Amino acid sequence: MLDVDNMKYIPLRSFEDVSAALNLEKHGFLMEGSCDLYSVKCVGDEKKLYKKIHEDLNAQHQRNIKEAAGMPKEFSSSFRESANLSRASPFGSLTNSGNRRKYAHLIAVLNATHSDHDFSNVLRPDDFVRIRSLDDAVTDIDHKIYDANSSKIPSGSQTPGGSALWNPKMWNTIDDEMDLRDCEIYQYKPLDDPFAEDGDSAFWDMHYFFLNVNRKSLQRRSDGKGKVVLRYVNNSRCCYLYLRATRQPVYYGWNNAAADEEYEEEVGKAGVHNVKRRHSVRESADFSASKRARYWFGDQVGDVEDYFYHKPDDHDDEGGFEGDDYDLCMLEAMRRGRDSNSAHSPEVVG
Repeated sequence: MLDVDNMKYIPLRSFEDVSAALNLEKHGFLMEGSCDLYSVKCVGDEKKLYKKIHEDLNAQHQRNIKEAAGMPKEFSSSFRESANLSRASPFGSLTNSGNRRKYAHLIAVLNATHSDHDFSNVLRPDDFVRIRSLDDAVTDIDHKIYDANSSKIPSGSQTPGGSALWNPKMWNTIDDEMDLRDCEIYQYKPLDDPFAEDGDSAFWDMHYFFLNVNRKSLQRRSDGKGKVVLRYVNNSRCCYLYLRATRQPVYYGWNNAAADEEYEEEVGKAGVHNVKRRHSVRESADFSASKRARYWFGDQVGDVEDYFYHKPDDHDDEGGFEGDDYDLCMLEAMRRGRDSNSAHSPEVVG
């Protein structure tokens, strides 16, 4: 993977607050996201990335032309057209260097943000969609977040931890740094989800890029003669806002020090998100079974769970039961409770 250290990340406290508002855990639902700001001056390794994309697109075009030459005429013309770099893409004609550079900017941002992926290996410009309306993008993002929170959130609302919840002021923060009305907006929508792993399919996800290649800022510079002059300089930026919604893992039976130590060791090796994914299939069954148990046992379900989870011979190696096993244990608890009540009830004589 090309090093993208020269894709300059701009750390701002105000954007940290925006990112904090994009993360939510609620009722078995986990929403994770961030809002990152980058300078997109084409310097250093981004120039290498641009050159690689330029060469790879040309090579891809030449391969497609050769393949078209061996096709029947009724297919070759349409194939040549789809392989033609001058055709319309979300960025415009890719024969235009400026349009290729925009594409390179977004690939560089993806690589810089998701460092365990290399998006320059598979070049598919059509994985991006141009969004023509800022209002449409804002509405789409707001609706997803407000739906996750179950309602529209008043300005100034906070989480129990003290961070602000998503509200219209977040867009003001982004606009202050991006001049949103001057941005080109793209959405990354690949056919195959590059972030999905076994057992970790998302309910939904979104990846929005707000790209402003014409943004300028006023800077103070010395003229070399002891005087300070003000001048406008190019300050191209890209704001990348992404969200991913999955089921929140529920860990049953992890209520002892040994299990906690084992979990922390596993997290240290693989990272917390990978550990959660690893247990997601089992936890999905457990979560559904627990809901069924609460329907039948009500407030007594905690006592029944404690009884079985503290029997070392009855639970699995990871702690807790799985799916149907959980249901069977709950039914057995119901039977034992009923038998116990019968044994201690006074005999009724007719």
